[in-house]
Amino acid sequence: MVVKTISSQMLDKIALIINSALAHDEVSLRALGELSGTKVQIISHSPQFTIYLKIYADQITLSNEGDIEQTITLSGSLVALVSGLFDADEISTLYGTGITANGDTGVLKKLNKLMTGLNIDWKAAI
Repeated sequence: MVVKTISSQMLDKIALIINSALAHDEVSLRALGELSGTKVQIISHSPQFTIYLKIYADQITLSNEGDIEQTITLSGSLVALVSGLFDADEISTLYGTGITANGDTGVLKKLNKLMTGLNIDWKAAI
């Protein structure tokens, strides 16, 4: 089994894009603040990789290395993980999603709500 890693530079660029989007949506930024201190381990089975998401009051970071204790661990295929976070319907159960969660599942619901509620003021952003 070959486990791939995503380069630190790529993770930094992805985090920059996410943080830039959040900076243009005050409601989502406040919701992010409510999740401050959250640590998420994301394990993709297809393709195989693991990344760590840390949430701060006004930004997120992504890394290949994480703390020993996570708030929640999410695992599944990359498609299932992305669909679960960005699905327009609020996640009420993980049954049938292809996602497995260990830890505080309330965090997943909050992340889903944050990502689906993201409302960027593109005029201000440009």
